[in-house]
Amino acid sequence: TTPTVATTPMVATTPTVATTPTLATTPILATTPTTSTLATTPSTSAQPTASTTGRSTTEVVAFAVMCVSGIPWGRGVDVSDCTSKYSGESCVVRCSSGYTGQNQTYRCGETGVLEPVGDGISCVVQTCTTGLPTGPYDVSTCVGKTSGQWCTVGCDQNQGYKSANYFYWCKDSGEFQGNAQSCEKVVCPWWSKPRGADIDNSKCDNIEAGGTCVVPCAEGYEGDSTTYTCNNAGRFEGERPTCRIKQCDIPGEFEAVGVGHTCSSINAITKEVTNVVHGRWCRSRCSQGYTGRINDHECQAPTLLGDMPSCEPRVCRRGLPSGQGVTSDCAGRHTGQTCTATCTDGYQEEEDANGVATCQANGRFSTGNFGCVPKTCPDLKSITGWNLDSITEYGCSGLKHGRYCFTMCAQGYRPAASTFWQLLECDASESGSYYDVYEDATATPLQCVGTECRSFQRSIRRGMDKSGCDGKTTGETCQITALPGYTITGGGDLTCSPNGVFQGDFPTVSPKTCDIVGAMTSDGVRNTCQNKKSGQYCWTYCKRGYSGSFTLLQCTVAANGNDVAFVAVPLSDFSGDATTLPLSDCTIDGGSSRRLESASIRRLTGHCDADINNIAPSTTTGVTSDCLGKASDESCLASCADGYMITGDPVPYTCTAAGTYSGTGVPTCSAIECTGGLPSGTGVSHDCSGKGTDQTCTASCGAGYTGTATTFTCGSSGDFTGTSPTCTANTCTALSLDAKYLTSGCDGKTTGETCPVGCQEGYTGDSVQYTCSTDGTFMGTLPTCTPKACGTTGVPTDADLSTTGCDSLVTGQTCSVQCAN
Repeated sequence: TTPTVATTPMVATTPTVATTPTLATTPILATTPTTSTLATTPSTSAQPTASTTGRSTTEVVAFAVMCVSGIPWGRGVDVSDCTSKYSGESCVVRCSSGYTGQNQTYRCGETGVLEPVGDGISCVVQTCTTGLPTGPYDVSTCVGKTSGQWCTVGCDQNQGYKSANYFYWCKDSGEFQGNAQSCEKVVCPWWSKPRGADIDNSKCDNIEAGGTCVVPCAEGYEGDSTTYTCNNAGRFEGERPTCRIKQCDIPGEFEAVGVGHTCSSINAITKEVTNVVHGRWCRSRCSQGYTGRINDHECQAPTLLGDMPSCEPRVCRRGLPSGQGVTSDCAGRHTGQTCTATCTDGYQEEEDANGVATCQANGRFSTGNFGCVPKTCPDLKSITGWNLDSITEYGCSGLKHGRYCFTMCAQGYRPAASTFWQLLECDASESGSYYDVYEDATATPLQCVGTECRSFQRSIRRGMDKSGCDGKTTGETCQITALPGYTITGGGDLTCSPNGVFQGDFPTVSPKTCDIVGAMTSDGVRNTCQNKKSGQYCWTYCKRGYSGSFTLLQCTVAANGNDVAFVAVPLSDFSGDATTLPLSDCTIDGGSSRRLESASIRRLTGHCDADINNIAPSTTTGVTSDCLGKASDESCLASCADGYMITGDPVPYTCTAAGTYSGTGVPTCSAIECTGGLPSGTGVSHDCSGKGTDQTCTASCGAGYTGTATTFTCGSSGDFTGTSPTCTANTCTALSLDAKYLTSGCDGKTTGETCPVGCQEGYTGDSVQYTCSTDGTFMGTLPTCTPKACGTTGVPTDADLSTTGCDSLVTGQTCSVQCAN
């Protein structure tokens, strides 16, 4: 009953919790009972609570303490949710971005310490494992990288790739980010190739790591090849081939009497003969007592290059063996010595000839019976390089040494230069073959190029694309393809033949068929477009009971350049979408008409077929209709047949109940000109140009050709049908000219062929070209032929003979040889 406490309000006057921060860790609860007056002095740092017991009222003041310890600090720990938490409150501690770990709940205890509810937080930094490039890359520096760290990705040099590094960043998501480029293989450099004059390393250029190359012995050396490998370090590895230098063969001429040389040596001990080796030089010279020049020789194993030695002794100067093609080794022979007369290159000994000669004391040789005859040249066409289809030869088979023949471009070929033929001389010597008289040089094949083919063995029909054959010349091949809107079957290569006509396996080209699309059969619309092919026309029109205009359609190539589709004619804006074709605009006339059309469908078809000829009588050219098979009250259309073009509109007809067609007149139809399948072939002429559908024409053989004429017909497809005649060129009458003219090249020539007319042997002059004309005679201008000077070949050279007057003769003239004074 004595409220002494009221006179000593210690707690109320001493707010320790509010002013002393240490109370946060050691909270003091208000347990001293006080009167209700204590409630008027609230603490600023806690929230009091009160209770009532019996008569007296007491307050127990409890202070909620803010937790400032026990907060889990550490790298990657996010405690943002746990700031300013008071006893009894909870919060969630998380792992920051770039770290992994389970979220943990913490509770602020009454002692002011933040304590985990369960296990404490544990955050592990995020390790990146994805996002690195695959392939020939070295990613070893990126292993174990964690969020926020960098590393480098390089091309793997251990696999033979060039060095290149690219930066990658480990993102918080655990994925690397970077942009590596493709790796390039190391190429072994030239200086790492095996080297040496005895090996050939040319195949080791630009070899990449891992690649190989074969290193053989160089030219002039012998030995087995070896293989080198370009290793990953960019260096060649391999065993160097063992190569031995080759020796040259010593020509037999070096062993002749009077010839010495330095091209071989003998080992004094082993007696082994060693010839000059590849790349080295040696010399041949005449031995003592012989005259001649010194020759240098280079060894290009196994051949020894250079002029062969020619050593001559002193000569007897009279009575030397002589005659056409005769030579001897008598030059330089002294008295008492013998020699042999032989035939020069291009000649051979006569039968039973004796060529032994002796140099007599009087300085004259005594000779036996000796003579030479010309050899025969090989047939020109048997010589490598001359067996060409582009060249024709005349008289070049079985030709004797010194005689002439000529060549010219064969049929189907023309000269590549101004020279269109060659005059050749047979050179039957060991090293010779044929000699070009006009060019004054060893003959080479005449350069002839093919002439362009301009016609075909068979007719070119519509839909055939022959552009691949344009510009093709004799011997070349091509193929015919299909134009857009057509299909092709069969066929193969065509060859441009010498007569200017393409021959071979021709394909079959067929026009594609247009599909009937839904818009063409929509309600109220009829059409005549069944089975129309590329290039053909048809109509859409309105059914009975509908009104609208006619629309002319053509089956033509669609916008995609391959398929075919119907388009309106004339074409103004076709997009290729068949459903948007401008069709007949048909509107219904009324319900009764629709019922009438519907009723007519239930009637028998062909009700008016007996009257079909009244629409398009047989005398009417090019008119057709879709009226056959119509039932009563059905409508149809009289239009132009395939191969004909209409002028104006088609004429509508209706099948009446009486079994006749009602309608007036027929359309005006004109035939379309045929442009495909024209007659073709060598010598073929025709009058088919301008002919239209169902018209005929004649193909015959032109002037200068013989054959039987044939008939062609213009079909509705735009192609002519028929077989071109076989025309044979006529042979021109043989030329009859002076003997100095060479005309054998014109024998057997036919219309249009050309031939050369030149000068016979013993005359000079340019050749000219003659042409076999259509009247069977040759046309051309004669060449100017001048007789040749003979020179002194074949004139005796003995000192006791007089040959005056024999040094200025021309072909056909003669002179006398007499004894000298």
